Amino acid sequence: MIETPCRCVIETVGATLGAIDEIDVSFAQDYPPVQMDAVSADDLGLHDKLEEYLSRRYPDGLFQHQHRHIELSLSGKHAIATTRTSSGKTLSFHVVTMNAFLENPNMA
Repeated sequence: MIETPCRCVIETVGATLGAIDEIDVSFAQDYPPVQMDAVSADDLGLHDKLEEYLSRRYPDGLFQHQHRHIELSLSGKHAIATTRTSSGKTLSFHVVTMNAFLENPNMA
């Protein structure tokens, strides 16, 4: 268990050229104010180097909202993560970006 108060909403957004056509709330959960379960990143299908880094850097796993955001983004969906300050939203975006670079080294 990782201790943190958190209200988490992940929304998948159908967007065309930046215009939002619809918003579908696919995951919303209120977490207890003291503890939140961590989730392993092993099942996300990330590049081996990134998966190894995450398991070393975050041995307890990712927060559930991070895992869900990464999962949606890797499946090609537009996703928005909203949580409190310092809950790891930026890591979610960085993981998806770094995975794309590792999978496609000529991308620049």
